[in-house]
Amino acid sequence: MTSAAGDPTSVSVLGGALRGHALRLARLLEELDGPARRAVRAGHPDPTAPERELYLAISDRVYERLFTRQSFRVVVEQLRIALLVVNLQTEEVVQWIN
Repeated sequence: MTSAAGDPTSVSVLGGALRGHALRLARLLEELDGPARRAVRAGHPDPTAPERELYLAISDRVYERLFTRQSFRVVVEQLRIALLVVNLQTEEVVQWIN
């Protein structure tokens, strides 16, 4: 089933996809925890230190098309997704959104 723009199910489809990616990321971070603890014990810096933040990089065109809609903003805010908006032509960061 495909969702049309403005269709309320499109929000739940996006929310489900983002939630699935967030869960996979959480599992990956758990897998990295053991090696990170061993690295700290060996005197190396912790690669998973809490001062590091994870951002979802998206093109400025995608941001303008999708993430400026209220429904998508709500999903991104509820899932607390930090965004890095990039201009792919100039390869420059346009915006950091926490």
